[in-house]
Amino acid sequence: MKLDSNLSAIFSPRSVAVIGASTNPSKIGYHILQNIITTGFQGRIYPINPRETEILGIKSYGHIKEISDGIDLVVVAVGLETTLEVIEEAAQNGVKGAIIMSGGFREVGEEGRGKEERLLQIARGGGLRFIGPNSHGIMNIPLNLNVALHQQGHSLKSGAIAFLSQGGDSGHGILATAVAEDVGLSKYVGLGNSGDLDFVDFLHYLKNDTASEVIMMYIAGIQRGREFLEVARDITPTKPLLAFKTGKTELASQAEASHTGSLAGSYQIYKAAFKQAGIIECQHPLEMLDIAKALIMQPLPRSNGIAIVTMVGGPGVTAAETCALNGVNLCRLSNSTRDELKRVSPSAAITLNPVDLTWGGTSPHIFAQAIDILLRDENVEGLIVIRKINTKADIQEPSPEIFSAMMGSQKPIVACWIGEPSSQVIKVLQKEGIPTYPTSDRAASAMAGLVKYAEIRRLLGS
Repeated sequence: MKLDSNLSAIFSPRSVAVIGASTNPSKIGYHILQNIITTGFQGRIYPINPRETEILGIKSYGHIKEISDGIDLVVVAVGLETTLEVIEEAAQNGVKGAIIMSGGFREVGEEGRGKEERLLQIARGGGLRFIGPNSHGIMNIPLNLNVALHQQGHSLKSGAIAFLSQGGDSGHGILATAVAEDVGLSKYVGLGNSGDLDFVDFLHYLKNDTASEVIMMYIAGIQRGREFLEVARDITPTKPLLAFKTGKTELASQAEASHTGSLAGSYQIYKAAFKQAGIIECQHPLEMLDIAKALIMQPLPRSNGIAIVTMVGGPGVTAAETCALNGVNLCRLSNSTRDELKRVSPSAAITLNPVDLTWGGTSPHIFAQAIDILLRDENVEGLIVIRKINTKADIQEPSPEIFSAMMGSQKPIVACWIGEPSSQVIKVLQKEGIPTYPTSDRAASAMAGLVKYAEIRRLLGS
């Protein structure tokens, strides 16, 4: 049986059975079933619990074998010993895919490792492939499929970013930010222990997934290093890969091993491997999301030369420092650009790079003129726009003049809108394709991601 068939059963199932579905809101099986229903899954749903006849308004079954229509995907939320029995029954009844949320396997020691190996033998013997154990589930947002512990599945917008995570609840934070800042995702996978399906398998799948244009990876450890590098090198010329690696220190590495049972390995080896494969390494999980949305929304810069325009000095300095730390060059503005900026700006303005319009930046007209002037400079290959919310009108939407100046540029633009509440402005700008952030360091990191991927594309000749 081909792996694509198994992964299709997992990501695009016609039917889902929840083993351990419950009427008790404190149980995982309750929340999984509720999430599947609430998100609007259009396939058949089968709660499995021998002690119940109905759960959340749906007929419950005692065992998989009682269901005659066939099951594509099972979600396992029962104890360790029962998990082995359930997977054996699922394999015997032709189930192709499983998500195992149960814990107590490799992450707890040698005894658990032995049971995880037995689990793999049972599954492979029956042609079944699984995610987990210790998985947080999966989502296929365009298909309204939320088979995960994360409540954000109800609110996530469909988009073009795929997220593969060994981070458990750390993935929850990224998903929550995606909802808050209106960033769309295509797929989410909580890999857990990666006892069967792992990063290599999902990268092969996502390589040809037209719904996923950027792939984020929260990595604790990788078992198949050589194969991982091969598939990553195959993907990066056409799809950006972003990675956050945990376990950079010995203490963190030990903690990660106890959490997922992963062999974290030397961080320096991972760092070198990421560079070799053209993977953009991120220093914080949230940085992956910031860069991903910029890659989705904006073109790549032709070269490494960025300008910053601000109306507040401190955030401008922060952005400049973030650029420097990420190897991004602030370009030298042409004399004609500086002359034009001096002509439209107050005398206190600084027309070097970063350009600080000071109090003159409160004028939407002056700020818009500065954006236009900078984008016309041949030395400027990308622009970071930093603006502070000053009026009630600014809270709801950007000034039409500023908005117009940013639209239609062939050069990448990222924006920072400072002030509370700024979320509505972020949503308005991002709806029109301008990636926008609440802090200047996040905006600068996003621009750095564009510069880095442009360089990767050049080096790979694509």
